[in-house]
Amino acid sequence: MNDSILIIDDEVDFLDSVRRGLLSAGLKNLRLESDPRVVATAIQNGEHFDMALIDITMPWINGIQLLEMIKTNSPRRNASWSQPSTRPGSLWSASRRGPTII
Repeated sequence: MNDSILIIDDEVDFLDSVRRGLLSAGLKNLRLESDPRVVATAIQNGEHFDMALIDITMPWINGIQLLEMIKTNSPRRNASWSQPSTRPGSLWSASRRGPTII
């Protein structure tokens, strides 16, 4: 598989765990970021990902905002988040924005 996968989470230990799991599953084209601002800039500069695993709760930019940016710039891409939100309606709100893998 040569698809590009973006994993964004402000918890570095979680990123490392996901990286190890995906690498052991044979996935190699991974981009891991702990700062959502870096991802926002990449998306605004036209970078595309085939799949994104997004943390909902992060400093500076939350996962829903990143999902909106990805869907605007790559409307056919799938996106997910790595932690369910406890805020009522967040999951529904995010899933209404396009294809979502949870």
